[in-house]
Formats: sequence, C-alpha cells, structure tokens
Amino acid sequence: MTEPTRHLLEYQFPSLEFCEQVHVLAKGDAWNYGAVSIELVSSNHMLGAVQTKVTTDDGVRLGYSGDFGWPLDEIIQVDALVVDATYGDPGSRRPFTQQLAQEALCELVIAKLREGPIHLMGDSGPLDRALHLLKMEDVIAGVPVVGSRRHAWSCEVHRQHGLDLPQVVVEGSIEASDAARDGSFVRLWSLHSQQINDGLHLGSQIKLTKFQTSEEPVQQTWEQCFVVGLSNHADFEETMEYIARSQAQLVVTDNVRCNSGGRGEILANVITEQLGIDARCSTNETSHAWGR
Repeated sequence: MTEPTRHLLEYQFPSLEFCEQVHVLAKGDAWNYGAVSIELVSSNHMLGAVQTKVTTDDGVRLGYSGDFGWPLDEIIQVDALVVDATYGDPGSRRPFTQQLAQEALCELVIAKLREGPIHLMGDSGPLDRALHLLKMEDVIAGVPVVGSRRHAWSCEVHRQHGLDLPQVVVEGSIEASDAARDGSFVRLWSLHSQQINDGLHLGSQIKLTKFQTSEEPVQQTWEQCFVVGLSNHADFEETMEYIARSQAQLVVTDNVRCNSGGRGEILANVITEQLGIDARCSTNETSHAWGR
C-alpha cells in the first residue's frame, strides 16, 4: 500500500506500522514477490488510492484500476485489466463538469452559512475533497468544523501529506459545544447518516454523492436539504477512455457490487461492442484456491 493509505488505516489498526506483511511503496517504486513485480500508481480517487500493476515472471502485465477519478496523470499499461464499474452504464454520463459542481458547492455553503449551521454528509473521498476546496477558497474561514475523532484523524493525515484541510473540533468537546451555541458551524457526517432537521440538528443538510439525478450540480430535495453531484469517480465516457488507453486486450469488469445484469455486465458488453476488446464481468464466485 501507499504511505498515506497506511497512515489513514492506523486509526482503526494502530499496530499496522509494525506489521511485517505490510509493504509501503513510494511513488515510482516496485515490490518484487519472487519473480512477480508489483507497482502502485495514483488513481486520483482519494488520498492514497492507486491503480495496481502486476508483471508476472513471463512478462504478462495485469492491472486493477480500483476506484479512479478523472483525469489521470498516468494510466497503467497492461495486457489484461480488471476495471471498476461504478459508472458502467452508458446512461451514467455527468451532464456537468466537476469544476461546476465545486463552484456550486462553494456558492451553496456561503449562502447557507448565513442562515445557520451546515450538516455536510459524504463518503471519505468526496468529503475530504470538499473540505480541501472550502478551505482553499476561504469559504469556511473562521467557521468551526465539527466531526468525529475519525474525521479529525483523517484531516490531520491529509495535512501531513500536503493537502490543506481544516482543523476538526471533535464532537462532545467544549469547543464543539461553543460552536453549537454560536450557531454558525459545519458538522461532518457519513453519507448514510440518518440525521435530518429533526429539531435536534437544525440547519441545512448537504449531501455529496455521485448518485445525482438532476441536470444541475445542485438538487434541492427538501426545504433545507440539498444534494451536490461531487464525485471522485470517472463517469461512463471517462471509464471507456481509461480502458482504451490502458492497451488492455482482455478486460474483466468488477461486478462485486452489482447483481446479475448490473453495471459490470452492461459495461463488459459495451466494451466488446464499442472497443472490440474481449471483456466479461467478474463471476464473484467464492474460492479457497488462492495461492495454490
């Protein structure tokens, strides 16, 4: 894994730094396991996220995209590729750029902070990206950011690896109580938190999610509830470009998070039809044969 990934995981696994079976690779380095070479290349998804390239002893290059954003500075060049299918449906084309989504988020946060607190909800990647954006654009200058100990840890790790995220006041602390009393703060939540304006958590709710049905970057779903289409995933067209530029002659689409007939299967069919590349979706069959 990369050093940022190890650092982030230490919150849950404090002894990870001392585990002999964990190998940390710096950018441009490779790790050799017998005659097999393993390289990790940034996937522009979240801090530490990578594409993985494995070169076998007979020179065959195998790759796994992992979750990846777009654009990419470097795309792994491989013979066979396992590719993420989050946006595997041809209908999964974003009608707006991520630059527009970022600008819309800044404008929304500025407007809603004038009215009271904001509850910002998202998965790790988009949430960290949003905090970096809001900090760099001075949108939340002087505004307390309240979150869990995990949020505070993540922001500190990002700062240590060169990404300027705000300091997080830990929920339940005296500082967090002061922020709530003053009435203007940003509260961090996971994407699937059930928190809404329930009388205990007043203010505006902003969800950061790739599942955006509106033609615009911001969709209002309730009186003070908004969805912003901030995504760290490449969309369908970008996924197809990634595959074409990887030089892969065989593609397996990651169908783990989909049922039969899901995005993985759809993407495999489109790859074969449009790119002329042999493609199939993963079977997801459980096997105990690994390493034999």
